[in-house]
Amino acid sequence: MSIIDSNSSRISIKESKDSIACREFIKPGDLDSNVFYRSVMKQKYIKQLVQNGNIFDEELIDIEKTLKPKTQEKLKLYKNNNFIRYSEIKMPPMSEKILDTDDIKLFSSISLFEIPPIKNLISLLKNENDFKQKKYLYSNLCFILFKNYENINESDLIEITENINLNEEIFNNENEIEIDILIINCLIALLKNDKICEIIIKKTGFKEFLINLLLNFKKNESFQIRRKISGLFALLCYHNKSNSIILKYFKKFNAILDNIQFDSDIIRKFYQLMKEKQNFIIDKIIEYFNELKTADNNNIKISNSNLITYFQVLIIFLEITNGQLIFEQNKYIQLIKSLKQNEEFIQMEIRRYILRIKKIIRELYY
Repeated sequence: MSIIDSNSSRISIKESKDSIACREFIKPGDLDSNVFYRSVMKQKYIKQLVQNGNIFDEELIDIEKTLKPKTQEKLKLYKNNNFIRYSEIKMPPMSEKILDTDDIKLFSSISLFEIPPIKNLISLLKNENDFKQKKYLYSNLCFILFKNYENINESDLIEITENINLNEEIFNNENEIEIDILIINCLIALLKNDKICEIIIKKTGFKEFLINLLLNFKKNESFQIRRKISGLFALLCYHNKSNSIILKYFKKFNAILDNIQFDSDIIRKFYQLMKEKQNFIIDKIIEYFNELKTADNNNIKISNSNLITYFQVLIIFLEITNGQLIFEQNKYIQLIKSLKQNEEFIQMEIRRYILRIKKIIRELYY
């Protein structure tokens, strides 16, 4: 944290555990004889970036200004030396939105250090109980996942997912809230496909973990924590192939959202993701009935195991208070036309869902 001296234009950096002015900040690598992870700073370009004075001096001219390239020449220096500014990293839209100022400051600071191999981090995390060391390790892991996700072997991603402990007391212990945020960040970075999502859902303690997250979303007044929880929940709903999260928890989350009147760019992105999911489901329903007609002509049976779930999810999307933000008229027109054309193949149970969908749409828009 920067502290401005009223008697001076200079700025000193408080030596907090999150400040790069602190000599103990981020100690990646192997354990040394003092049971600390050794720091390995990228000395070559830090020396080039900070020409005057030691980067660890007690008083340092505005470090934020020092680390921001103002000319093309300096920008080239940054890029040549792999200094990471997260405004330059292309990430999935949801991940980019979830990262906040604190995350970006932390990641930019970590980029001043050599990070240990991901295999080492996984191995160290398995048996690490010390709060301080766990924070260092999760910080490094977080940094790697957001920076290099596409370059990490899937086997490593799966191993990371399997070794993250889903503690049902997450965000309930004030002393460990920084680690909880880093764990949430890691899960957000990992949630890029259905396979990883299913591994998370099947982990021991997941149900308790998710319920605890929703309770904390309701009672915790931290804007940062609420953004993290809603972002993680959105990605779980989006990538959950079986749609079990939507069927069990989506309405509960939206009821909480209505009650606390929480508004954020993450929530708007949440509904955009659900609109994408809704459109995908409608396409799958249309595809099913088209295939059914062809199969019937050729005496082939087509499984409809997901069909009822698809209709249930569409109804859940339409029934919430902000259902109009997910609803897309053109897609539903396509759906209704397809169902009308394939009416002879629609079973009674499915007809009930179709009538419910039509009724909700009339109530919303007429």
